[in-house]
Amino acid sequence: MLILGLALENKYKNRKNMSNLSHFISQNLILCIIFVLAILIYLGYEIRQAKSGRFQLSIQDAINLTNRDKGIFLDIRDSKLFNESHIVGAINSSAAELKENTKTLNKYKNNPIVVYCATGAQSASVCDLLKKAGFDKLYTLKGGFKQWLQDKLPTDNKAVAHNEMNTDKKDVKNRKDKNDKNDKK
Repeated sequence: MLILGLALENKYKNRKNMSNLSHFISQNLILCIIFVLAILIYLGYEIRQAKSGRFQLSIQDAINLTNRDKGIFLDIRDSKLFNESHIVGAINSSAAELKENTKTLNKYKNNPIVVYCATGAQSASVCDLLKKAGFDKLYTLKGGFKQWLQDKLPTDNKAVAHNEMNTDKKDVKNRKDKNDKNDKK
């Protein structure tokens, strides 16, 4: 009998809670509509991300993925910027080149590919292009190369180092020429 009494008491409490909820909704209808819309927008975004097969990775997650699963970094900036500085081990194919021909990346089709540009704005469209070409494991680097530099992570600066070496050689040559002129006097 006690159990039946508790069950009936809970039934009436639930009715009271439901009436409180309906009262709250009626009093705050606009707030409730905004809340439901926010949830729907968020779910729509998550579903679109999952369907596209591309995910935005933090820099640390991208490093872990490339190290663990033999992934590659794909720099889609133009070759001039790539030659100035890029993520160590990255390969370069500009967005314009990839629109013309994705076959250059076919040997990486089974590897995870982390696509990055300067800020992360163009990477998603290149991932969509590669997805249509049959690539599956596609990711974008959150914040792009700019974020990589801000985090002070290692870069390959061969072109910059090469230019600095040339400058140093010129300085040495100029000093040598000045010394030779002084010796002749």
